Amino acid sequence: MIERLAAALTQKSFTVRRIASPVDFLKAFNAVVVPPPEGGVVVLNDPITRVWLNAYDNIRWIPDNAGREAVLKAGLGISGASLALAKTGTLLLAEDSGFARLLSNMVPLHIAILPEDAGVEDWRGARAVLGQSVDHMPGIPSWVSGRSQTADIQ
Repeated sequence: MIERLAAALTQKSFTVRRIASPVDFLKAFNAVVVPPPEGGVVVLNDPITRVWLNAYDNIRWIPDNAGREAVLKAGLGISGASLALAKTGTLLLAEDSGFARLLSNMVPLHIAILPEDAGVEDWRGARAVLGQSVDHMPGIPSWVSGRSQTADIQ
């Protein structure tokens, strides 16, 4: 399933990198952020991104109460993705603060980190997974199916 997901994301002009180790992540991350983008790098303080990025000291972590301005000034934003649909190449950014949606739509470059086991085949699979998480449903679920087209609106 992970190969179908990567193919669907690539078809939508996403860049997909499989990360098998911290060294792989470091290589991929440095390929994107060296030199650092204008505005710096902001990262949502969530468990997925915390695992991979905890060692970096040049990253501004965005707490839930940071405000929109901290996100909008960034040149690169990183967030975790909770789920991905292999059939359509759709990512779920499930959150409570609203910053992942801002990062995915308003920051020039957005990186979503998705655990390999977070892929499902389609919407039925997503519904089944989300149905198991009833103890905490996100306040703001954002389904990302491609690059933002808001720049095309006159």
